[in-house]
Amino acid sequence: MKPYIISVSRREDIPAFKSKWFIESIKRGEIQISNNFMDYTVEFCDTKFAVFWTKNPRPLMDYLDQIPFDYYFQFTLNYYPEYELNVPPIQDRIKTFRDLSNKIGKEKVIWRFDPIIVNNKLEESNIINRIKNIGDKIYEYTEKLVFSYIDPYKKLKGDFVEIDDNTKISIAKKIVELNNKWGLELATCSESINLDGIKHNKCIDPDLIERICGNQEWLINKKDKSQRLICGCIMSSDIGTYKQCKHNCQYCYAK
Repeated sequence: MKPYIISVSRREDIPAFKSKWFIESIKRGEIQISNNFMDYTVEFCDTKFAVFWTKNPRPLMDYLDQIPFDYYFQFTLNYYPEYELNVPPIQDRIKTFRDLSNKIGKEKVIWRFDPIIVNNKLEESNIINRIKNIGDKIYEYTEKLVFSYIDPYKKLKGDFVEIDDNTKISIAKKIVELNNKWGLELATCSESINLDGIKHNKCIDPDLIERICGNQEWLINKKDKSQRLICGCIMSSDIGTYKQCKHNCQYCYAK
C-alpha cells in the first residue's frame, strides 16, 4: 500500500507515545501494520502529507524538522478528569497547544473538543463552562473548533449514553454564542444532525491540505469508504494499531 496521505493515527496516539518510532519508521522507509481486519505495509516513499491526531503532541515537537512531508494536527483538548485518566494536566496541554501553534502556524493546529459528554454526572452547563474555559485560552492559537457528541459504543459501560437532539442543538447554540468572541470556524465530526452556523467537517481535509501545500495533482478528493458513512474525510492510510494508547480515556472506541 502506497498512500499519499497518512493518518497518524485514529487508532492510537502516536505523537504522544511513539514519536521516536514514527521518525525511525520514516527513515527506514516503511512500516508493517497489523490490525484486526488486515495486515499491510505502508511505504513512506510516496507519502505526501500527514494528519496527526493527538492529545499530547509535545513528544513529537522535537522531531518536526525531520518529517519530510507537510502535515497538520487534530489536537484534542478536552477536560474530562473523570474519564481521561492518563492525559497530562490541562494547563500543560494548553501550553503545548500554544507552543505548537507558535511553532508551525495556527492554521495547522485544529482544536477538537471530542467527544461532548452529557450524563447524570456532567450537566450541559458544566460542559459549556469547560469548553469556554479552554477556548478563552487558545482561540488566538487556532482557526477552527471541531466537536462531536459521545457515541455510546456497546463496549462502553455506565456513564456513556446517547445525547438527545434537543440537547445537541442547545449545546451547539451555546458554542456559537461563545464563538462570537473567538471567531473560529465551527464544525462537527461525523454527526448527522444539522446545526445552524456549524459545518460538517472533513477531518482529513483536501481544502486545508491544498491551502498548506498549494494545488497538488496527487490529491485524490474522494471519500474514505473505510470510515463511517457520515464521515467526510478523504482517503488516507492509517498507520496505528488498536488497543495501544496509554491515555486510558474511558470513552474511547479504540481502547
